[in-house]
Amino acid sequence: MKKVKFYTLLALLLMAGGVTMQAQKATNIEQIIRTPNSIPYDMVYSDENGITTFQISNSSTSRFSINRYSIDGQLLGSVIPWSDEELSNTRIHDMDLYNEPNGDVGLYYVATRIGTDTTTFHKITITKDMELIHEGFQWYGLDFPTQIQDRNGVKTFVVKDGGVLLSYNDKFLDSVHIVRFAADGAILAERKMECYGGQVSGGLVYEESYYHKLIPTPDSTGCRFITGRHYVWGPYNPPGPLVYTCFTMDEHLNVADSIKNTDTLSFPFLCGNMAYYRVNHHNGRSYSINSFSFPAFNGNPEIDKDLLMGVYDENMFQLNYAWAKHSDEHFDGGFEYSIDFDSDDNVYMLGDVDYEFPYIAYMDADLNKIGEIYIKEPDTPLGSLVLVALPEGGCLVSSSSLYSYDGYIHKVTLSDLLDIEEAHDAGFAVAVAYPNPGGNTLNIRTALQNARVEVYDMNGRLIHSQALTENVTGIDAGDWASGVYVWKVMADGKLAETGKWVKE
Repeated sequence: MKKVKFYTLLALLLMAGGVTMQAQKATNIEQIIRTPNSIPYDMVYSDENGITTFQISNSSTSRFSINRYSIDGQLLGSVIPWSDEELSNTRIHDMDLYNEPNGDVGLYYVATRIGTDTTTFHKITITKDMELIHEGFQWYGLDFPTQIQDRNGVKTFVVKDGGVLLSYNDKFLDSVHIVRFAADGAILAERKMECYGGQVSGGLVYEESYYHKLIPTPDSTGCRFITGRHYVWGPYNPPGPLVYTCFTMDEHLNVADSIKNTDTLSFPFLCGNMAYYRVNHHNGRSYSINSFSFPAFNGNPEIDKDLLMGVYDENMFQLNYAWAKHSDEHFDGGFEYSIDFDSDDNVYMLGDVDYEFPYIAYMDADLNKIGEIYIKEPDTPLGSLVLVALPEGGCLVSSSSLYSYDGYIHKVTLSDLLDIEEAHDAGFAVAVAYPNPGGNTLNIRTALQNARVEVYDMNGRLIHSQALTENVTGIDAGDWASGVYVWKVMADGKLAETGKWVKE
């Protein structure tokens, strides 16, 4: 589930109800926390004592909840941030959890009151004792429209000094408004950035997208406003290479610098439309993730909804990029909360494979892949949600069932990412076959080195064997009869992973 899909889900939940969320005692977080009938949409690791989640439930009386779990997986408390009356009259646009220095957790959100078209900015403080303190940020009096029409254009985040930056598109979708608040809610600065709609000239559509990106600067006192434009060959064709302009603003929202053509490597369309960014404040680098499609271009192959990560230096010049997955059949994920960093500047990324299971990639600061594992719950296809890196290494990952409102939180240790036996003991896979069931192509995905795959029919006869030299290897199964096959991935001469694959 991408963040943009969350808004649709959120709107539906604000207008309709379902069944009541029930708390359930969790199992050890080393294995899994299950959140029945509730999806962990956002999550922060507060300290060694536990985590705090914001969960969306399919219910009529508790459609949203804030939950705190101990690090061993016990539910410590749960509170409801909004009453039914508030929700029935409110449209929530964006929200973000943030660890306060004193150990509390802040929930920042933008909301419009239905019927009055009045948009306001709020904060709910969740204390260590799970008490809620509601605050309203005073943005009244600014020369801004009272109604936010484009929910996908709203973004809010907390900066280093405890202040908050908010950005959103105006109702006419021709400009982006940026506001900086102090920690107490007072307005410190505001800025309006113009964007332009499409215009046609000689059959070539030139468009500068009003979908913007706002990220903190590495020192967390200012922000960067990123907007992109691209050429489209006809109204229904894929876009050409995106050209990005990145504006760097100081703490007063004055433009200090601007960079055009931030994609400096040879591959076109590197960041992609609707790319998401995270900033590692420790090393000053920014990281992007996006899914995109692109036609064959200048000798490059056609790309169909692949995930791509990029890394940029402190001046927003691109240093490297890495494919998260490389195939034609998978979930077009890629979202902001799927990137995070540990205290050694290693990068963790969360994605989906073929609508069935999340995977976690573990990379160094330059995006060189170190390890990769896959989360597979028996008979439960999962969709990725949020990844939170742990300071000591490893990460927490939330996901949800694709067929119900059940949610899951897994803990992934460094040993799970680096050791096959440890990964298996924790219930993770180090190689997967997809789509399953499939047709004329069997894809084997693994980050293992010195590996090969063997495929057997149900009589135990070896029908295919080859080395695995790519992250994803496609095997031609066009001549195979329909039925069940057993695949085995061998690494360094030993069995690393095995499973069944069904050809329809």
